[in-house]
Amino acid sequence: MNIVRQSEGLIHALETWQKLWSDALERLADDDRKWLGVANNVSDLAHLTRRIIEVAAGPQAAASRYLQRIPSFGTRELHEFMRVFVSEG
Repeated sequence: MNIVRQSEGLIHALETWQKLWSDALERLADDDRKWLGVANNVSDLAHLTRRIIEVAAGPQAAASRYLQRIPSFGTRELHEFMRVFVSEG
């Protein structure tokens, strides 16, 4: 898959996914949300995913070790990506 050509469709799918989760969470009582785990962080996950797509489809992709096809077994590259590209976005 060529991320540059697919980025618009991916962003659209991400927006749909975020809207579905938002609608589902609105229907839950606050007491029930504490049992959801990752679902409590849907907006943060969507923001991170959006930035990954945007950066991967742009000229900055080469500047991110996280987006290179080099195996990594830690979170250092992801943390660096978030520090440089997500904090600014």
